[in-house]
Amino acid sequence: MDDKEFWRLARAYDDEFFQKILNEVVKRRTYTLHLAMPKSGSTWLTQILKKIWLAKGGAVSKLVSVYEDKPQEIEPRRFFNEESKDIFFVQQHLMYSAYSERLLRATETKVIFQYRNIADVMISLADMIEDQIFGSQNGIEGLSQPLVKNLSRDEIKDFILDVELPWYCKFYQGWMNSSLRRSDRFIEIKYEELVDAPAHTVSRLCDRLALDIDMDKLEVILNTVGDGFTRKNVGTVGRGEKEFAPRQLDKLKKVLRYYGMSLS
Repeated sequence: MDDKEFWRLARAYDDEFFQKILNEVVKRRTYTLHLAMPKSGSTWLTQILKKIWLAKGGAVSKLVSVYEDKPQEIEPRRFFNEESKDIFFVQQHLMYSAYSERLLRATETKVIFQYRNIADVMISLADMIEDQIFGSQNGIEGLSQPLVKNLSRDEIKDFILDVELPWYCKFYQGWMNSSLRRSDRFIEIKYEELVDAPAHTVSRLCDRLALDIDMDKLEVILNTVGDGFTRKNVGTVGRGEKEFAPRQLDKLKKVLRYYGMSLS
């Protein structure tokens, strides 16, 4: 490769040139991102939306290219790697940043923001770690939090509140306080609504996304996904406030107050 060709290609990393690409690509397709709090039933909803999208002739992709131990971040090239199809980006657990918001605005991406009662999220996370240590997963070697392998069940709950809870608060507050939330391209979905009335909630979501779907077909999709693999744990609404000890609930509420949040 000669110098002229090299510098021509290098321009692709220039902000001005990259913006020109984004300006052109949004004329050719639409984007929708499922942005979800972990342990909020997001695998379930993503499987439903994938089937709807593919039935409509759209494409399904990921907006994050590397997982492993790296915090999830948008990979800009993912906006270009499908040709002339509307793209649904499956659930991602992206922490808010001004850069992410800028990319989502530049691409006019519609955002489905899914969340859940934070106490229920925390107890679901504790369930997962307990099962890795004591239960059917038997996965201590690949434990998501190896330092907890010698903790008791009650100590695991303390660990979750001390170490994990702040990340979830930052995730929620970052997106809910963003200016993107005030746009008509930001759609909020609560896990509790999905559990209570899945067909109605998904149908309402499809209306917001301008996806025309027959209710009979939607019911078939819901039944199919319900029989398949998702990461749903015990999905009982309100478990967190019942299963944390009073002192742990007090700790949870104290941390939430730091972020201007509550359990309601």
